[in-house]
Amino acid sequence: MKKNRFRIILIVAFLALTGYFLYPTWTDSQHQDTLLGLRGEDSTKYLDDNEESIRNAREKRIKLGLDLQGGMYVTLEVNIAQMLDKIARNKDENLRQILEETTKEAAESEESILDIFKRKFAERNQRLSRYYGELRSSNDEIIAMLQDESDKAVDRAMEIIRNRIDKYGVSEVSITRSGSRRIILELPGVSNEREVRQLIQETAQLEFKLLAEPKLIQSTMDNINKLLSGSDINTLLDTASTAKADSVKGDTTKTIAAADSAKRKDSAAAPKDTALARAQKEMPFTILFSSRQFENGAVQLLAPAQNRDRINRILSRPDVRRLIPSDLQFAWSAKSQKLQTQDGNTTDFYEFYALKAEPELTGEVITDARAQMSQEGFGGAIVTMEMNTEGAREWARVTGENVGKQIAIALDDAVFSAPNVRQKIIGGNSMIEGMDNMDEARLLEIVLKAGALPAPVDIIEERTVGPSLGEDSINAGINSFLIGVGLVMFFMLIYYQYAGFTADVAVLFNMVFILGVLAAFNATLTLPGIAGMLLTVGMAVDANVLINERIREEAGTGKTLRAALDAGYSRAMPAIIDSNLTTLITCIILYQLGSGPVQGFALTLMIGILCSMYTAIVVTRVFMEVTMDTNPKLVTFG
Repeated sequence: MKKNRFRIILIVAFLALTGYFLYPTWTDSQHQDTLLGLRGEDSTKYLDDNEESIRNAREKRIKLGLDLQGGMYVTLEVNIAQMLDKIARNKDENLRQILEETTKEAAESEESILDIFKRKFAERNQRLSRYYGELRSSNDEIIAMLQDESDKAVDRAMEIIRNRIDKYGVSEVSITRSGSRRIILELPGVSNEREVRQLIQETAQLEFKLLAEPKLIQSTMDNINKLLSGSDINTLLDTASTAKADSVKGDTTKTIAAADSAKRKDSAAAPKDTALARAQKEMPFTILFSSRQFENGAVQLLAPAQNRDRINRILSRPDVRRLIPSDLQFAWSAKSQKLQTQDGNTTDFYEFYALKAEPELTGEVITDARAQMSQEGFGGAIVTMEMNTEGAREWARVTGENVGKQIAIALDDAVFSAPNVRQKIIGGNSMIEGMDNMDEARLLEIVLKAGALPAPVDIIEERTVGPSLGEDSINAGINSFLIGVGLVMFFMLIYYQYAGFTADVAVLFNMVFILGVLAAFNATLTLPGIAGMLLTVGMAVDANVLINERIREEAGTGKTLRAALDAGYSRAMPAIIDSNLTTLITCIILYQLGSGPVQGFALTLMIGILCSMYTAIVVTRVFMEVTMDTNPKLVTFG
């Protein structure tokens, strides 16, 4: 026992670590089973009460691929040819012909569309500057500029799709870029093709909206608090109409600050638990937010990322929606920001905006937007924005009437920025300051151009796996796995007796370790992954067969069981390492060159090979040696 103490501790530690990583998967399955049995308000209450546990479990559980849980796989392609046509300075028959030829050739070739476009101009001995950029620019310079615009068009499409999918409420979405102009979208649990097509191909809505009057925001939030606390909806509707009439008057900043100060006062005057319980009872909606007041008096409402779903559920309730004035719209910031909480931890917060429902301007009036470093003052990232004549005239009116107020820039109802108006802007050329870095400025440039240069996105591949098919796949995969593993374990037990039993234990350990590693690295389990696990079982047993046969041979020469065991493991080792190493190399190649299901198969098999070598070489030997020390008569090899 003593000589195996370290290895036993190591095995127990691995098992404990595996249990730690697999616990969220078990917890998630318990939550899902409970939710399946609940309906209506019971389901909502369970979600509210266990929100943090459900979210943590979902984040850390073993993810299932589309083939196991059902969903949609969509390949999109940004139509660069239409973008080239849209941004061309001159549009004549020559350009139309070149674009047609380029589009036709790009559909049958892997060559970049811009390379084909450039070659077509070269064949005609024409300069691209006739249509794009400066007249003195060379073709290479203009192609570089068009390549930049092409990259931004793909980034723009990804940003728009990500925003829409986020609002659609699909979790664990994968949006990845493939090549120079394609986007791969994986939507687990989604099967409505029509809705997804509409979601993806609908033209992006870029809007400029004024922030609503704070007093109206406060009165609306107060009414929501009262409704959630049990007040009558009709009484609250009367209060809401009165508040709306008075919304043009009053110091709203003070009103919101008063709510916060009241909370702080409660906290100081009463024990912490009592104050919290009172706030939860009287302000069940407001307590989900935090507020921050700036030097100019502006108040920012923020909500931790974990409260966002709960707030959305409250705002989507029919009775709550009746309390929200028709000219008021709530919206979230598109990106989160990391802030420190009262307990000193750092977490993601989303800004909560209350906007006027009617936009002042739309993105159609924007002709150009550029992110750059400011040449004035201390520098810093800025975004310049240009508008057409009609937009410039309207922009002058809007900015002139709202100096000192914030105007939100919202793309598909997600707010990317809400700058303050410093002065009336005449001429349509604006500059937006306050970005933390160039990445933030480039993102705003992409958003502003979503209205100016909407490059169309085409769906070129679409596959749907229905939920029932996904469930069938899970059942078929589990059944085939259990039957395969059961037959192999039964054969080992009958043929090698105790040695077969240790091999079976090693196989079970191997499966548990593989699942633990998948959970630890947030890997996704797919149907090919289950096939890889089954193949791993065969390889794990193969290693044990080699070891057992070697031990049999050594015992047949007259060696003691202990000597035969040592010699058997020692002489089987080179063959085990050779076979597993060659398979491992093949898996690495498959993973590097393959995609989708092939990568899933290769990854699971790689993890399985490493685990099977550990269980075959270490776990089985510990079992054998411990049994040999405590009860040698039990050790048999068939």
